Amino acid sequence: MEEMTAFEEPTRRLAAIVEGLHHLPVVGHEGFLNVGNQMGTFSGGFATSASRATSIKERIATGGELGLTTFKTDFRKIQKEIEGVFAATTSMMAYHEAFLQRLGNILNWSQQLQKETFLPPLVEQLRIGGGRKVERQTLCAMIDNLVLQVRPLLDEVVSSTQTAGDQMHHLTRRIRVELDASQHTTVAIQESVTETLKNMSRLVRQVDGVCVKMESHSDDVNRAVFAMVQDMQMDDITSQRIHHALTAVEKIDEKLEGGSGKKKAVRWAIVAARIVMRQLMESRDSLVTAVESIRGHLDSIAQTSARQTDDVVEAWQTSMQFHHDITDVSYQLGALVRLGIFEETLPTDILRALTQSENALFQAKRAMDMLVMTGHRLEKLSSSLSTEGLPRLSTVNNRIITLARNLQTQCAEKLPEFDEANNQLQEFSAVFAEKVTPRLMRTSSLLRRAPLTTQQLDINNADLVRIMKEILQETRQIAGQVELLQADLTFHHQVGDQVEKLLKQFQDLLGIIGVGLGEYLEGDLSQLAAEFEDLVSLYTMASERNAHLAALGGEGGADSGEDDIELF
Repeated sequence: MEEMTAFEEPTRRLAAIVEGLHHLPVVGHEGFLNVGNQMGTFSGGFATSASRATSIKERIATGGELGLTTFKTDFRKIQKEIEGVFAATTSMMAYHEAFLQRLGNILNWSQQLQKETFLPPLVEQLRIGGGRKVERQTLCAMIDNLVLQVRPLLDEVVSSTQTAGDQMHHLTRRIRVELDASQHTTVAIQESVTETLKNMSRLVRQVDGVCVKMESHSDDVNRAVFAMVQDMQMDDITSQRIHHALTAVEKIDEKLEGGSGKKKAVRWAIVAARIVMRQLMESRDSLVTAVESIRGHLDSIAQTSARQTDDVVEAWQTSMQFHHDITDVSYQLGALVRLGIFEETLPTDILRALTQSENALFQAKRAMDMLVMTGHRLEKLSSSLSTEGLPRLSTVNNRIITLARNLQTQCAEKLPEFDEANNQLQEFSAVFAEKVTPRLMRTSSLLRRAPLTTQQLDINNADLVRIMKEILQETRQIAGQVELLQADLTFHHQVGDQVEKLLKQFQDLLGIIGVGLGEYLEGDLSQLAAEFEDLVSLYTMASERNAHLAALGGEGGADSGEDDIELF
């Protein structure tokens, strides 16, 4: 009866230890569970970001820098056509100098000839000289009438020639001014656009580089998640070791129920308690190591999230700069459309001026033909006029004959100049129609198509900005989840405190059931091992066997520090 009473206290303490083991926080139902629930989110979230980054890279590659390559090609075409417009316009202008020079010669000649037409009437000279014959008076009147007809014809030559010259002068002056100003402005705009396009290509490459980084971030997170999966095996491992420890404690209780007289049972209980203490200490240490490893991997994911956030923000800012550059290019190309040489009214004004010049030349040439005919009639009539005895009449008539002959000879001489001037005008018109106009039309078409291209560039870029914003939001959410998990990942401290409490309880138990351990550990290791084969049969992991052997005073087996996965 006394022996049974002596072991009531150890039995009570064992019951407390059993209760403590039952209440030891099972890791699978505490912090590891939250981490496990989120690992798929981490891996999937970064994998999604990487997939989007890959799609962006493919769009950049297959779309020719988001369409920038096509736009560069169009811009080079615009440059080529503009250069062609300037060259063709310059060559067209070469004809106007000779044209104006010929018109100037014709104008000077016609104005000089006008002076010769201001002659006193023959009828008046006949009256002063006393010539009263009706036939002579009639002839003089006819000659005077023809002289009067010469004046408006010469006026027509002068005015038409002046009109043709003025039209070409004003037209070429306008073209020259617009050409000089447009060439100067175009050079500045082309240099600016070229530099902007280079910068836009650099920005696209930056975005592509960020996408490469995001793919790398996904790999980093996957490695961290895989490592955490390895660490989380401590969930099952620790649970099994605690369960085995609990079974061993229950066996200790069974052994002690036989009373203190059974020395072997007491010895078994003391050594088993030592083994359980060793198992608990190793389980605690392994658990703490695993949790700290997970915390380290969570830190790694948090750092990766921070890097990805910075990278995506950089890409977003790069895309915004790309948007600003698109706006600048659109404005600069719009400025080309507004250059004077590309004004929509210029071709119409040129055609109108050319038509008016051609009409004026036609009018002048028709007047010249009439002057030749009039000169011939005038010479014939004047030569048939008898001026004998009438010196004043003879003088004026001789001047009329000279005028008539000049009209015939000089007009005949000037008519080829009209033809040559008209040919030069035709060449001017031909260059405009065949070289300038087509290039103007192509340039205008390209410049007006450019806004559509830049608009598509902006749409493509805006789509990337949207994707970047989504990635940024998801990455920040993951970073927030990691921060919360890190804050919650403290359960191992509670486990450690509880294990320390259990170890103290075991020490107290050992102090009750035995004064010292030495007298109970007589015999060699093989004898002790044989006594505890029933505990060894509980173990499912190499680490448990090594801890068991070490608790008996032997050396552990070739333990790599990792549990044999196949054993549990």
